[in-house]
Amino acid sequence: MDVLTLLLALAYPLVYLIPVAVIRKAVGGRNVVAEQGGRALWVWALRSTARRFRLAVGAVGAGPGSFRDIVTYGVAPVLVLFAGSAYSLLLPGDKSRSPPWSSRPRAVVLRDLVVSPVLEEIVFRELFVRWLVSKGVKDVPLLVFGSPVAFSAAHVQNLVVNVVRGMDLRTAGASCLLQIVYTYLFGIYATILLLETGSVWVCVAAHVVANGLGFPDFRLRRSSELVVHGIGLTAFIVISRSLYASITV
Repeated sequence: MDVLTLLLALAYPLVYLIPVAVIRKAVGGRNVVAEQGGRALWVWALRSTARRFRLAVGAVGAGPGSFRDIVTYGVAPVLVLFAGSAYSLLLPGDKSRSPPWSSRPRAVVLRDLVVSPVLEEIVFRELFVRWLVSKGVKDVPLLVFGSPVAFSAAHVQNLVVNVVRGMDLRTAGASCLLQIVYTYLFGIYATILLLETGSVWVCVAAHVVANGLGFPDFRLRRSSELVVHGIGLTAFIVISRSLYASITV
């Protein structure tokens, strides 16, 4: 990777983040529909520009993905990872535990389960990873473990958003750090999916499931929950390693 490509790669979150921040400020940060509509228009423009000037070329991420790939690689492994969370939801006697989308406004649910997965996977997988490959980056470890840095870095905006909304800096910082780590780890798996299946829509499916189940709730009520969490995490790691080992670019 040449120096210019490296600098552009490091700056890539800004390509996505700055216009999104401007849109959010323009609508006052309260109108979710207007905010996500503007965000979608920006990503559409970014994608159209990349295609017109052939800034992201090649077969990686170009295909629609088969239904089998979407279920086998996008949905099933993420359900396995969140097996502990699903098991906890099924346990009786604790109504405080519910899917993260169950008590949110419909516009927010639409954002988290449709808009964000589609837009973020188009930007950070279909466009960004394909751009890196088109620039001659063929090193699989660099693509898998390096490209998600841009994806996780784009979530730093949530630190500013939470502070503006009244959250104290320490709590906002801890929350942001957790999200950065979480999104980086998810970005690794999503990149593996893109390189293995050649379809961004498999990544979108995994993103939808992950957002729908939310971050695992580790408030354990019984030892069986810890066992199921452990089994799910172990199985997911085995699946991910198997997919990673079979990648060819």
